[in-house]
Amino acid sequence: MKTMPRVRPCGRSLNLHSSGFSLLELMVTMGLATLLLAMGAGVYVKMGRRTAAVQAMASVNQLVTQARNASTRFPATIVADAKEMEIRAYTDEVVQELHFETRITENGDYVPQGIEGRDCSFVGSHVEPTAGRLGGALKVEGGSVTCGTFAAYDVDQGINAEVWIKPVSAPKCDLVTKGRTFKVKLDSFPNRSARVTVTIQLQDDAGAQDAVSRTVDLPAVRLNEWLGFRISYDRSELVTSTNDGGYGWVSRDRWKESRRLAVDPDAPLVIAAGLQGWLDDVRIGGIRAAEPLRLPAGVELVGLNPPIRFVDGRLDPAVHSGPARLAINSEGKTSVFEIGQSGAVLSIHDGEAVTTPNLGPKPVPVPVPKKE
Repeated sequence: MKTMPRVRPCGRSLNLHSSGFSLLELMVTMGLATLLLAMGAGVYVKMGRRTAAVQAMASVNQLVTQARNASTRFPATIVADAKEMEIRAYTDEVVQELHFETRITENGDYVPQGIEGRDCSFVGSHVEPTAGRLGGALKVEGGSVTCGTFAAYDVDQGINAEVWIKPVSAPKCDLVTKGRTFKVKLDSFPNRSARVTVTIQLQDDAGAQDAVSRTVDLPAVRLNEWLGFRISYDRSELVTSTNDGGYGWVSRDRWKESRRLAVDPDAPLVIAAGLQGWLDDVRIGGIRAAEPLRLPAGVELVGLNPPIRFVDGRLDPAVHSGPARLAINSEGKTSVFEIGQSGAVLSIHDGEAVTTPNLGPKPVPVPVPKKE
């Protein structure tokens, strides 16, 4: 007779003493796991901060490049706000541009061709195809160019205007007018110095408005020669510049100001009202504030410059006598962006953390504005 194998009853429990862990072993294992987890979390957090700092450095470099490129048309400004921990770039968007090249309509009339369909009209003027700085120009005989009331002209962050004239008599005219918002008036006398008066209407955060004027003395205006005017306001400063004969822009006056412009939507944009002479190469730009670059947690601004200003693709020499610098601090180390006179980032230096704003040139002193 065969012996049957013994089968373990289904309800019988296993022997934990021979196959499990003791309470001490479990506590040691859990302790080691907690330690490893904490070490891994610390490494992960540090890696995250390093990644954020690298991304912030790349974003700053990109912002500088964008501002520099934008300044080939009109000045651009970078402002670093330590309180908000963000960096802002103010660049322009051309809202009107006129070069007065020959363009005959179906009716045989010439219409100054503006950008994006914003054509202008004029009185007391006619186009001369070869009289311009390059190509055509508009001969203005006491008339003006009216460019309408397009919403694109109503900007509050700032405005740029560039106008070239070749007067045939001592000019007394309004170079650019946009209602109460913006006005540039030129006065000149035979054999005497000239002056240009810039008036802007400003508005604070509470809505209070204030009209501010700056009068700038100029050398005598030479007749039958091209003279360029550039007026720029970007909520950092109001700058008046001239270009005599195309030999380069010369800053004639600078004034610090940060309030926004008060718009006047019912007023048309008018150019060269009252001019006796030729008009060419008109560009009007509206300042736009790009999306601010907010620094991530653990990255802070240190060693701040005054606002960094670019003109014609370079650092503005009237503001920066040497390289401009902007610094950010992360994990106890400071990365200093050094921007050369060419407007490009020359290098990014690693150094010790700094706590005082002692980098970069001092602001250019500006006289107290006069009010009329």
